[in-house]
Amino acid sequence: LADTLLTQLNLKSGDFSTPLMALQSQADKLLPLLLKFVENLDIGDGRLQSANECIAVWVRIAPPAIVTQVSKKLLQLILTSTANANSTANNSVATWIAVLLVIIPSLSESLAVLVYRTVRPLLLLAPRSNSGGNDGEGNGDKDFLSLQKRAYSVLHSLLVHHHSYIQKFEPSCASPKTAILTLISESLLSSHVSSRHLRFHCMECLLKDMTHDELAEATSLVLGEVLICQKDANKKSRDGALAVLQIIMHNMTLPALVTQLCSALVAETSTVRSAAVTGLC
Repeated sequence: LADTLLTQLNLKSGDFSTPLMALQSQADKLLPLLLKFVENLDIGDGRLQSANECIAVWVRIAPPAIVTQVSKKLLQLILTSTANANSTANNSVATWIAVLLVIIPSLSESLAVLVYRTVRPLLLLAPRSNSGGNDGEGNGDKDFLSLQKRAYSVLHSLLVHHHSYIQKFEPSCASPKTAILTLISESLLSSHVSSRHLRFHCMECLLKDMTHDELAEATSLVLGEVLICQKDANKKSRDGALAVLQIIMHNMTLPALVTQLCSALVAETSTVRSAAVTGLC
């Protein structure tokens, strides 16, 4: 339905004809109804995906003021739900983040920055307890780790669609890209294995446009994780780590690269030393 609507309206070619204007006039009514519909849907409900596809189309044709209103409402719902430490609230956050992901490509600069400010703290989420979680079975910790994974999905989408905007949020650093990469690096100890491949996707987005000086600084932050994950049991993690390593090797100056890889050769663990050899090869 979404593809058919876009095709019939010739939206991609910029044909803002009468049918499109008629639909735009109804966006302020239909988008709130769609959000109301998904409010009680579980993240695993097949209807959520269909509803999100519909929301994505309506957001693309809706007036900017309506998109702003809907986006701010979504962020408010996410913040409200994350403030409640229970499984129901965490399921709601997962649902709202799924909706947010389909809206991100249509966001303005100010809204993209606002979304980044909202999800930034979620990247550093850690389990609230060392044993048992909130319900004695670890479900509380599981929910929060799932939330962190979805936060990385949002960051990746922002980097893909609005990378130049969200970097402006890190004005205190000489290199905003490195500042965001530092944030990702600092979350390593609290990140779950399920978030690892998304972390690498974010690194890839940041590294590919860096200068040689920026890349040298950034490599020192992530090279250890990238090398170790060459031997990760998860294929997505291995593929993500390899993509990051290829960017580093293709764009970094040879002396700086060899210096860092040789440093890894004298690491304490055999895993890091073996990964460094793999990198040199």
